[in-house]
Amino acid sequence: QHLRFMLVPFVGAGSVFDSVGDTSSNDWKFDGGMGLRLSWNLSTVISFDYARSGEGGLFYMEVGHQF
Repeated sequence: QHLRFMLVPFVGAGSVFDSVGDTSSNDWKFDGGMGLRLSWNLSTVISFDYARSGEGGLFYMEVGHQF
């Protein structure tokens, strides 16, 4: 069994507009979080992510298999 752990910081940015003409560089929100990746036998990856924003927090988990 080959196990590898990785810590992954991430950031995100976004904004919402009612129409294409309303787009601007104002009112963008920037937030971030931290993730943990567990690589198992070089093909299975289990991801745990947690992010915080001004509106709350979110925990996300994913189990995937790379081809």
